[in-house]
Amino acid sequence: MSGEGPHPAAVPDMDPFFEVLSDRTCREIVYYFECVADDDTETVAGLTAYLARRRQVAEPSSIRLGLVHKHVPRLAECRLVEYDERTETIVYHGHDDARYLLTKALELFGYPG
Repeated sequence: MSGEGPHPAAVPDMDPFFEVLSDRTCREIVYYFECVADDDTETVAGLTAYLARRRQVAEPSSIRLGLVHKHVPRLAECRLVEYDERTETIVYHGHDDARYLLTKALELFGYPG
């Protein structure tokens, strides 16, 4: 292996971003905004409906609860989204390399691209 490139200690902390991508639902949310949505804004209800269709879930209340209490706050912590609790609106800010990293991770683990 070559010693080229920056030392990992010299790179900004990427752990929170990769921790978020390690979570299935967070990956699906990033995928939704990067590859499916026509807009950078979505409601919790709209995102819940999308995930329920993908997962073929008849009763999406557990998906909604997970979004509101776990997944969207994690994404907001990493500054990938902004969440307005009053209107239950999610604004996706993304990451310059989110689509690329997500695609490479899916390829690495054998998902068809």
